[in-house]
Amino acid sequence: MVKPHLVLLHGWGLNRGVWQSLIPRLESFYRVTALDLAGFGSESDRPVADLEQMVERLAEQVSESSVWLGWSLGGMVALRLAACFPAKVSKLIMVAASPHFVQAENWPSATKAEVLVGFSSALRENLSVTLQRFLALQVRGSADSKAVLKQLKVALAAGGAASEASLLLGLHILNTADLRSDLQQLKPPLAVFLGERDGLVPQAVAESLLQLRSDLQIELFPNAGHAPFLSHPELFTAKLRAFTDG
Repeated sequence: MVKPHLVLLHGWGLNRGVWQSLIPRLESFYRVTALDLAGFGSESDRPVADLEQMVERLAEQVSESSVWLGWSLGGMVALRLAACFPAKVSKLIMVAASPHFVQAENWPSATKAEVLVGFSSALRENLSVTLQRFLALQVRGSADSKAVLKQLKVALAAGGAASEASLLLGLHILNTADLRSDLQQLKPPLAVFLGERDGLVPQAVAESLLQLRSDLQIELFPNAGHAPFLSHPELFTAKLRAFTDG
């Protein structure tokens, strides 16, 4: 039996190394490809100007229809890719992500815009300290926060950080992109995996998501923060398989 192709996209500030501990679990069921977003990790010397160019760069690297799984910023990028290149996406999973990352009219369950503005300002003053602060924010509320934070730090150190310009672009995308119409019009099956204690993409966003698209699948990870694939790897793998096999 041919294994489905699974493409993994990391979140802001990280790189494809964030999937290192999960990939051995996935390889029994999928052909796994973990990609760096343009300007991040191994792609840090190949920046792009906007979200559209980031999506085009990723689409060039995958020739077949695949299952795409994007975490946080990677989830937004994967959603836009699915809208622009539907033939390349058989199913889509957004992890700790939503089509509108910040609060807006009729979109209250999201991060406050000033949080990202603050990170943009701090980034220009001290890149390393700002990244460490963001990593700590991602594990807040997780039942196993120390272990998850350690994994994030190891991934960052091993795979390399992004350039300052690419980090600022990532924050700009999170702060300005509104992909709600993309989500509504999306043809491939879609699932959204949320952490119960996520302070960046709160679980309450599920209600708003279902108002946009009643047929999407919502999975909630108990006692999880912003990185449920690290804090709950067995449950995460099981829910992923259930969705992709369904």
